[in-house]
Amino acid sequence: MKRKHTALSSPRTPSKRTPRAPPPKDPTSPSVTSTTSADETSEADVNVDVDSPSKPRSARGGAGRTVEFATPTKTPSRGLVVTGAERSARRRSAARLIEREENESGSGSEGEELAREIWGEGGSEEEEGEEEEEREEGDDVVEKDNEAPAVPPTPSKRPRGRPRKTRARTPTPPRDLPPHELYFLQTRPGASATSNNTLPSTSLLTADETFALSEAYTDPHEKQIAFLHDLHEAAFPQWDWELRNGFNIALFGYGSMRAVLEGYAAHVWEGEGGAKIVVVNAYVPGTALRDVLAALAGALFPRSAKLPLHPNALHTLLLDTLTESPPARPVYLLINSLDAPGLRRGSAQAVLASLAASPHVRVVASLDHPSAALLWDARVRALWRFVAHDATTFVGYEGVEVDARTEVAALLGRGGRGVAGRDGVGFVLKSLPGNARSLFRILVAEQVAGLDDGGEGEEGVEYRVAYHRAREELVCSTEHQFRTLLKEFYDHVMVESRRDAGGAERLVVPFRREELEGLLEDLVEG
Repeated sequence: MKRKHTALSSPRTPSKRTPRAPPPKDPTSPSVTSTTSADETSEADVNVDVDSPSKPRSARGGAGRTVEFATPTKTPSRGLVVTGAERSARRRSAARLIEREENESGSGSEGEELAREIWGEGGSEEEEGEEEEEREEGDDVVEKDNEAPAVPPTPSKRPRGRPRKTRARTPTPPRDLPPHELYFLQTRPGASATSNNTLPSTSLLTADETFALSEAYTDPHEKQIAFLHDLHEAAFPQWDWELRNGFNIALFGYGSMRAVLEGYAAHVWEGEGGAKIVVVNAYVPGTALRDVLAALAGALFPRSAKLPLHPNALHTLLLDTLTESPPARPVYLLINSLDAPGLRRGSAQAVLASLAASPHVRVVASLDHPSAALLWDARVRALWRFVAHDATTFVGYEGVEVDARTEVAALLGRGGRGVAGRDGVGFVLKSLPGNARSLFRILVAEQVAGLDDGGEGEEGVEYRVAYHRAREELVCSTEHQFRTLLKEFYDHVMVESRRDAGGAERLVVPFRREELEGLLEDLVEG
């Protein structure tokens, strides 16, 4: 490539020197030459050699630059990187990663795992020994490719459709794992599989087919269940002896024990003809403490006797009667499901335990929940004086102890909007503001007061009376606020609106008297 020099002349004496010929250069590379000062560009002369077409041509550029150009030619390619160099680079990067991991953790096992993940498999000792040879061969091949242009590879035809993804191989775990790590490795979850057994593929039975199959079904364990029942009946004399010595009996086990208690009631009636036996089915929804006390009072007092309605007053009457004028023969109290939801409260268990401590009351109760013993503290447990017996029957509840329709509806969320008894009302009231709780207390108190006055014909409280009482206690100031507070009770079916014979609106709390009294106690104490 020729370099052109600019001749600078003075405005007074022009320069007559011939420019020195530049040394020969490669004509294939264009170059750009600029002067050192932009102030002399007006007097600069540009000499262009046009003797040969292979020589580069120049033209005047801006800011005193001289631009030279030549005919473009094809630049030879430097070649492609071959496989040997690529493999060598991969090995070097793997070695760097391993060295970095070893410096951070100080353990060589993690470096080996990282190398296996990079290569997809464990490297052999021969490959480690050939690393330097492949590196040198790769450098030699690159130098040879610089001299001679490489032939570009023939492009392969791309298959039709979306390319398939190759599944990544799981890294091989180390051999020397501690026992706990080996356990988690062997019990790791696998891929989730979707079952082809779907419900739409099954055929549904009609009502007639369902009843026909249920009637024709025979329990394959019927003989074993009958044998268990015979074993329990053989223990009835042992139970009699324990009851006569001042103990009570608690039955536990898997299955319904209702048939066992009924069999023992028949055994007592036959052995002690004329004995008073009280059977309480506490598994019935809505059973409360007052029901048990009323049943026991019915065995001790004549039907014409007027009994108090409050559970505490009735409990006091029963204790006084058993102490001052006990019956001639003891009363047998058989309770199915002593741990039922209606009797799980600590106060209910304490009342029943005080009655069971009397020598004139003999209690035989069944427990369904495995943690039923947690209902009693040391004092209540001492009053019960229980002797536990295993009464496993493996008998289903047959829709008596547990209503299948109610349970399924509760599981599916179709049990209705109403709350379940006293406990359900307590849960709802805890989530409501203080004004709502005060209003509910007013409604319950007015309804209980109406029942005490003998107003059995008219249920609930008149709307205007409840509204004025709420305003007197500063629960609400306007009727709109009163309606807003009542709406929450309507949604949970804790209060119902009814019309009496005169067309007046009445607010009714749909619970029994004993439940209303218990709610009133909780609201006053809370």
